[in-house]
Amino acid sequence: MGANYGKNGFLCFTISYRLHDKATAHPAQMEDVARAIRWVYDHASPLGGDPERIFLSRPSVGAHLISLATLHPRALKGVGLDASIIKGVVGISGIYSLFNPLGPGHAPTWKDVIFEYGYVRPTFGEDQAAWDEASPIQHVALFPHEAAPPFLLLNAHQDLGLENGAKKFQRKLRHHGFEVKHAIIPATTHGSVTHSPRTARIACAYLKSKCK
Repeated sequence: MGANYGKNGFLCFTISYRLHDKATAHPAQMEDVARAIRWVYDHASPLGGDPERIFLSRPSVGAHLISLATLHPRALKGVGLDASIIKGVVGISGIYSLFNPLGPGHAPTWKDVIFEYGYVRPTFGEDQAAWDEASPIQHVALFPHEAAPPFLLLNAHQDLGLENGAKKFQRKLRHHGFEVKHAIIPATTHGSVTHSPRTARIACAYLKSKCK
């Protein structure tokens, strides 16, 4: 996606984060993303960018982390930034809640159970308060309304059920005054959605509309 953004006139930085292990448990990954945003803020101007107009876009776990870094009350504040510098978030096939993100309702599906025991518990431990703290959806209600960035949520046509979690996130964002759009990219899977020209066209058009 970074190459597509660059071809469409955006100054693009590809950031990374430490992978989870015992020495780098949550919130290390969120903090890494916040520090990367701080670096972009400090270095954008000499490279021709506008540090007051930062957009975030990542797929899958990255979509979880950029949403969390945007909404969590301590993330950007911890690196001396105000949340208002984030002018838009494009989450692609992301995880926005660690509680049952794959089913359409609140009750867990078999996919949610596999997700919980295969990913959530090994990564975030047994304390469900920590799951809350690491879920972007849990920080929407207290986010300052005047700083609320717009969200574009994209999902693959075959996305393991993550489209259900995105729709729940969309409803929560909209209920609390955020501008949010959601779209399904036809003929894509979780692994191929970022390679689809349609994904690039939708994301780039959306970001350009927010730069006017």
